[in-house]
Amino acid sequence: MPTAPVDEAGTVLYYEDSGPPSGGGAYTTLIIIHGAYFNLRAFYPLLPYAECNNLRIVLLNQRDYRNSTPLSDSDLALLHSQDKKAQESFVLGRVLELAAFLKWFVEEEAIPQLSENGSGGLSIVMWSSGNFVGVAFLGVADMIPPSSREVLNRYIHPPDLISGCPALVEEECWTIANDTSLSPAQKLEVFPRWNSSYFTHAAETTSTYTIDDLKDIPSREEFVRGLNSTADNEPTPTLTRIPFEVLEEMTDSEIFSSSQMHILSIHPDIYLECMQTGLFDTEFAKRTFPRVKVEIRKMGLERRESKIWIPGTRQVSIRVAKGWNHHAHCDFPLDVARLFSDIA
Repeated sequence: MPTAPVDEAGTVLYYEDSGPPSGGGAYTTLIIIHGAYFNLRAFYPLLPYAECNNLRIVLLNQRDYRNSTPLSDSDLALLHSQDKKAQESFVLGRVLELAAFLKWFVEEEAIPQLSENGSGGLSIVMWSSGNFVGVAFLGVADMIPPSSREVLNRYIHPPDLISGCPALVEEECWTIANDTSLSPAQKLEVFPRWNSSYFTHAAETTSTYTIDDLKDIPSREEFVRGLNSTADNEPTPTLTRIPFEVLEEMTDSEIFSSSQMHILSIHPDIYLECMQTGLFDTEFAKRTFPRVKVEIRKMGLERRESKIWIPGTRQVSIRVAKGWNHHAHCDFPLDVARLFSDIA
């Protein structure tokens, strides 16, 4: 059972590694971090396509998920607190653990460093709520030990990130997380089907992700009005097509209410501040991870791309993948592996 030490207290993170592609040449290492409810096994469908895309795929389980060290009582106290400073401390702890894992892995496995032509190195994919640590990783990068940053800067490609939205927008959008009519047990029951459904949203809403001119951004009311909370009949939800025994292996539902629902509810200003600092603070970026760019993947009805870049800040690319839902790695594993290879 492969685990990596991430602090001096004996905390470990469990991971699974496809291993380097055969042939002995340079390759890119892809670190994939899962979201809420689903563990690293949700990404098993990608593993057969690592070799043909010259990727080494490493799947990482977050704290509390199987074979990784559970969150301690003190960790949970910080997470469950309504105090912003306490929650900031919780988020920082997870960032430091991720940085420690990355440093340990590149040194332990002697992976190829990032070369001038872009080969070698590693890319970090944060899927779904795994982005809570991804956004923070850039936003509090100055808290990562300088020795670790120095090592990681020789390896890290652009991470694959999504950005959140202000709390006011979230409150106006129906989601399982903010539905007060559902008990925690009911949310747990409904979540898998809702999470893996396909939805057709209004063009005014989906086009927002690839707008090139700020004047074309719709109002918040227009954006919310175009969101459809009723799932399409076809295709059917991804998870309804997965055998029960496989679904059991790729989910850790028992911790959904104890920690993950709280992670989804962390004070939104924490992420907003991390995003503003990590993406748009020029001097901060130069001091921490100056070469890192940000790639945002949004699943939708059309395939489009746009770039947001103010000279001196991080470059952000947004691509909408046509016909994909939240579990494209299960429905279209070869296409997803190719996409990761293209952007890594």
